[in-house]
Amino acid sequence: MMKRNISKIFVAVLFFLSLLQNANGQRHSSVSFQYFYDYLSPYGDWISYPTYGYVWHPHSTVDFHPYRTKGHWVWTNEYNWLWVSDYEWGWAPFHYGRWFYDNYYGWIWIPANEWSPAWVIWRSGADFYGWSPLGPDIDISILYVTGPSDLPYYYWSFIPLYFLTSENVSDHCYHVQRNQTFLQYSKYIIAGKKKDENNRQIFVNGPSKNEWEERSRQKMKIFNTDATDKPGYIDIRENRLQIYKPNVELKDKAIARPSIIYSADNPIKQEQINKEEIQNQINIDVPIIKKPIIKEEQKEKKKTEKVVDEKIKLPPVPEKKSFEPRKDVEKKYPDKWESIRKMPEKYTAPPVNIKPVLVPRPSNLPIKRLPIKKEVIKGLP
Repeated sequence: MMKRNISKIFVAVLFFLSLLQNANGQRHSSVSFQYFYDYLSPYGDWISYPTYGYVWHPHSTVDFHPYRTKGHWVWTNEYNWLWVSDYEWGWAPFHYGRWFYDNYYGWIWIPANEWSPAWVIWRSGADFYGWSPLGPDIDISILYVTGPSDLPYYYWSFIPLYFLTSENVSDHCYHVQRNQTFLQYSKYIIAGKKKDENNRQIFVNGPSKNEWEERSRQKMKIFNTDATDKPGYIDIRENRLQIYKPNVELKDKAIARPSIIYSADNPIKQEQINKEEIQNQINIDVPIIKKPIIKEEQKEKKKTEKVVDEKIKLPPVPEKKSFEPRKDVEKKYPDKWESIRKMPEKYTAPPVNIKPVLVPRPSNLPIKRLPIKKEVIKGLP
């Protein structure tokens, strides 16, 4: 009897602990704003940007594009379309804050405390869908309808609708140069909000599940989400996702700052840490070359020597030759001499209209007859 009671108590304790763990999972963990700066520092650079304060630039490839590179879309019961990133740091920049493009750095992320399954806006066309990261100056309270695009064309990613749920989204996206055509033949999908498990309003957007299934003639795979306290990759197991989405507190936002900050005006210059080491490294790598000291007398001497050298190197001027009539030509061509004399010396020659002297051919020379080729005979008219 005693053993049965102990086993019942043990089962009850386990059940209570599982309920407590699920409750903690649903409540999600809380982190400070400083956690963004500390966690993302190994994966990118924090930059002091004039307009938006501290922004983050990832250490990624040149072709990096948010919500397109290394990731894919899934449909969830709780949040509709959710972006699953293959980056270890993807839990933060793709679900908090906004992205914008800088001409020098490329894509840059602005941290914020509000969570969303994806901070993107969608467009729909005849047989394609498109999405773009929401810039920092776009108000999510505005419901987008048909009209011209307010975002640059290179922000967008367009894909055939039947590849929307592919795990390799970037392989099926159209080239960015075609985006302007897709923007002309598409319209905005109306954005909205949805309540989460804590009764908070969450920004959602994208085509509906029924619309995608009807247009693509495919069955949507639906996922359910579970909360986890471990940051990193989104864990996918069959039809369940484990998402790290902590509540970000704003108490320390005014005093929070990255450990290493780069200046947007001078990216090479650091503002806080390791200034002396960097300066010493610069002094070692770049040797100081001293210019030779030249006195005024040496300068004048060099100038005079240079002038003398230039005079010596000049080519000699040819002397003018006086014109002397050639008596042999005058005797041979008395009637043409006046016209020859008027011509320049280098052009002096017998006139063209003078007949050549005929030399008689000796009769005692043997005559050689050359063989005539057949090809020559065929070519004759």
